[in-house]
Amino acid sequence: YESFIVASWKGCTLDDPRLEMLAQKLVPGQTIDNMDQWADAEVKLKAELRIPKNRTTPKNETQIGENKDAPPGLPGKESNEEWNSLPPHIPESAEIDGPDKPPKIADATAENSSDSSHGDEPNDPSLFFKSVITGPRLLRMMKEQYPSLKDEQILQRLDGVLIGPEVDAQTGQTESLSTRNTALIVTLTSVAKGKELRKVVAKIKDLARECGIEPPVPPDNRSIAQKVAQGIGTTLYEMVYKRNPSTDGVILGGPPIDNVAIDYEGERTLYRLAGLCALTGFIIAYGCLRNVLYTMIVFWNAILAAGISLALVSFSGGHCDAILLSMPALVYVLTMSASIHMLNYYFDTIREGGLQGAPEAMVFRAWYPCLISSVSSAIGLGSLYTSHLIPIIKFGVYSAVGVLFSLSLLFLYLPSLLHFFPDKRFAKHNAHKGAEAVKHDLFINFWRLLGGFIIKHHNAVAIACVIATIFFTLGLYKIKTSVKMMRFFSGDSEIIAHYTWLEEQLGPLVPMEVVIEFDNEKCKLQTFEKLQYVDEISRQIRGKLPDQVGGVMSAATLAPDLNIGKTGGFRGNARLYAVSGQLDQNRPKMKDYIMVEKTSFDIHAMTTPEELAEFKNRLRQMEISEQDAAHLTDAGLETIDKLLYAPDDLILPTISVADFGVLRAKAGKWQKEYGKDLWRISMRVWALQREKKADIDYAVFINEVKAVVDPFVKNPSVFPEIPAKKILGDDAVSAVYTGMVPVVYKTQHELLNGLAESFTSSAFSIGLVFMLVLKNPLAGALAVFPNVFPTILVFGFLGQAGITVDVGMMMSASVALGMSVDDTIHYLTWFRDAVDRGLGAKEAAMDAYERCATAMTETTLVAGFGLSIFAFSTFTPTQMFGVMMLVVLMAALFGDLIFLPAVLTGPMGRFFLGRKRIKASSETERLLPEKESDVGRASREA
Repeated sequence: YESFIVASWKGCTLDDPRLEMLAQKLVPGQTIDNMDQWADAEVKLKAELRIPKNRTTPKNETQIGENKDAPPGLPGKESNEEWNSLPPHIPESAEIDGPDKPPKIADATAENSSDSSHGDEPNDPSLFFKSVITGPRLLRMMKEQYPSLKDEQILQRLDGVLIGPEVDAQTGQTESLSTRNTALIVTLTSVAKGKELRKVVAKIKDLARECGIEPPVPPDNRSIAQKVAQGIGTTLYEMVYKRNPSTDGVILGGPPIDNVAIDYEGERTLYRLAGLCALTGFIIAYGCLRNVLYTMIVFWNAILAAGISLALVSFSGGHCDAILLSMPALVYVLTMSASIHMLNYYFDTIREGGLQGAPEAMVFRAWYPCLISSVSSAIGLGSLYTSHLIPIIKFGVYSAVGVLFSLSLLFLYLPSLLHFFPDKRFAKHNAHKGAEAVKHDLFINFWRLLGGFIIKHHNAVAIACVIATIFFTLGLYKIKTSVKMMRFFSGDSEIIAHYTWLEEQLGPLVPMEVVIEFDNEKCKLQTFEKLQYVDEISRQIRGKLPDQVGGVMSAATLAPDLNIGKTGGFRGNARLYAVSGQLDQNRPKMKDYIMVEKTSFDIHAMTTPEELAEFKNRLRQMEISEQDAAHLTDAGLETIDKLLYAPDDLILPTISVADFGVLRAKAGKWQKEYGKDLWRISMRVWALQREKKADIDYAVFINEVKAVVDPFVKNPSVFPEIPAKKILGDDAVSAVYTGMVPVVYKTQHELLNGLAESFTSSAFSIGLVFMLVLKNPLAGALAVFPNVFPTILVFGFLGQAGITVDVGMMMSASVALGMSVDDTIHYLTWFRDAVDRGLGAKEAAMDAYERCATAMTETTLVAGFGLSIFAFSTFTPTQMFGVMMLVVLMAALFGDLIFLPAVLTGPMGRFFLGRKRIKASSETERLLPEKESDVGRASREA
């Protein structure tokens, strides 16, 4: 089904002449005076059928006559003139799908969008726009075609769809008919998708500017330097004072506008905040290293890694989305953190062996822990592949590839830079001095004191961390997720301002569909009875859910008065058959609200023996040969609904007019006896929080809709006008819930399930890595706990506090796990190196503090505060990702430098040592009182 855009503006009322002016500019040739020509459903059908150019379709002149299947004395068209013509469709945004499949948001379905009638110029608006429906156009259609309907009845049907409420939301005054707010709905062609949507929006604004709706664009004579300076100033101002979006000019809404807004906010984040992220990382790195040269080396290495990771997206044929645009910044800070760890190994090799051969010795010493930590980080990121949300999958996969690719820079490029730019000054003061040359700075002094306390009270610290883990694990079961589209944007964004205005002036915009499915083999209702059935459900939805639902559209909305008098008896049944016959012949004009379940004539579409057997059985029931089915498929009539809705006089080269009529009659008879009718009920739900009303919880709302609909579906006899004898089975009538609201609801479930699955698979995979590295399954399992601790701590707190988790928060869980593992690997490397040198477990833990706690703190500060810049993003998932990364990485540092040392120096620490290390550690601990090292003394004194 079509993709559409809702457009309105201040002063867009039913008597505004600019409304029709803009509609005609969008789709030239379609006017309010020739609606009968362009709105005919057959014109729409011919655009959708794949009919060769040598086939022609004369204009259909068929008039609706008497129903031949009705009993004698059946009234003809003279008594049912209002049923002879129906208004065109109102485009919908969701495709009907099965009950077990998430609905798909579809693009435009016009297949002949490149037809010559569209023009050759890329700026030709007919390339993008298929049709336009406005409030006045729809109102005029209803009045002309159904003169017996009163204005109040028509407005009641269209209220909340294209015509605003009678009472103004701001002033509280009652509006007259001519001054009631309205809008136009622009249906897009299949050309208008992807990046072309930006051109669509620009074209609408250009045409609105020609109509005097959009304000003119002032000339810009500023120099490049002035533009850059003003851009930076505007960015800083908006970061502090927020934006002030304008609702002057054309106001747009709809799924395409959502997509454009997401792209815009994502690019805005990349262009405006990526530079600040890099600058912040550079400043923090310089504050930690206090060396301009090495800060530049680390910075340049990280910039290359980020640029290459972004280039990999293009090389692989992928496309960037708003979530993926955060990936280069993540790779940047991870590479900078890894480079700082490499420099830490570089300085240590100088202390022990001097400057000569230091880069080579650095690589020899650092390749294993850096490789393991990068692989572990990649595993944490790659675990996002288990998500069922494509943006998260892409973010995880490309980030993992970027992290792994950065290893080539760490092991090849970084040593080369250090070879050509050695730190002679550092070597002069620290070469060959070993651990004694470790600088006693703020970080070292802090961790020496805190580390000594942790080691001395290791049992109490470990038990406290375990208790905290258990407590916050309970909070994981209380996590609430949300993926509402409007929550992707900050409150000061333009799309929020536009949606707020549209919902205040017109009504809710988020679509939800209920598709009532009638199994004709078990349900013997006439078409008019089905229409009454659907209309009653629509009334119940609107009456019982007034706070959540605005406009409700169905086939009944586009039909005349449903009161045809009492049914039953000869005359009543005659009227019922007559009206049902008129409806059946007018189905093409309501094909957006009444459909036949897609049943194919194409034998090649059958993929399994069961489908093939069902296909052949269906042809036998229709009394249609496989050869005729093949001819229909070749003509573009590959489904029953296309055959039934085709014009009577459609000329096909392989099928005669007489045979075509016979085939269609057979298909129609089969559909009535064996097929399934799909009747759409389309409702509009609020996208934003309404004034004085709570924000709608879509999960609760879907259950409320089901509570209204299910009684009719499960027990159709509750509808008094449906005879029980016409319902021949419990599943004769069923309902499918689809549209944007169920998509959001199902995506929330996928988000929560993806969070659990990716985190579990990541922890399990990293546990296997630890088991291989430590060569001890139990030690590998124990090493995972300090790494999952920060994630459990943070997300458990979110659950306990009732804070909603969005897409950006979810990504931070696996990312933080990978980062935590990075520090764990380096700490364990120094710990086991100290034990190999004959130190006991407690002394080795303190030695590891001395050797790498500073680097671990520096990397956490660089990564955490570097990514925290994204907290100023106007795209909420990116914003929350920046906030969460700072919080989770700080918690990860807590787990690595508090929880892990407590485990290593406790009874469980023996599992992290080999047999020789256990024996050496025990001997050292026994002799410790007799000969105490400087590190041991610091530990005891602390």
